[in-house]
Amino acid sequence: MTAYPLKISNETLFELEDNLLLFFTGFSRKSGDILKDQDKRSKESDADMLENLHHVKDLGFSSKRLLEAGRVAEFGELLHEHWEFKKQRSPGMSNAQVDEWYGLARKNGALGGKLVGAAF
Repeated sequence: MTAYPLKISNETLFELEDNLLLFFTGFSRKSGDILKDQDKRSKESDADMLENLHHVKDLGFSSKRLLEAGRVAEFGELLHEHWEFKKQRSPGMSNAQVDEWYGLARKNGALGGKLVGAAF
């Protein structure tokens, strides 16, 4: 696997620090079943799954470029796009409560979000 080192200026790091919030939802989800389904669908050449995964990969490269250019607001918007695509891959990615909180954050100025913490 090729490494793509990230070169972010201190100014951009400080802007990220000033604009990122971390919340504990109290929810966890099993990633094993979700990943097995994604793997199965990918191996079966499921066009929707493959297109989604390729798009998310491209979002990763775009995120790197935006961060290196100091374009933090656009990076936030890409986080939102990534989240929407990730939820399309499996209904187990989120739940009604998390979706409600995420929507509330967006209505109050959040540009995007990232849900982390799935367990195997």
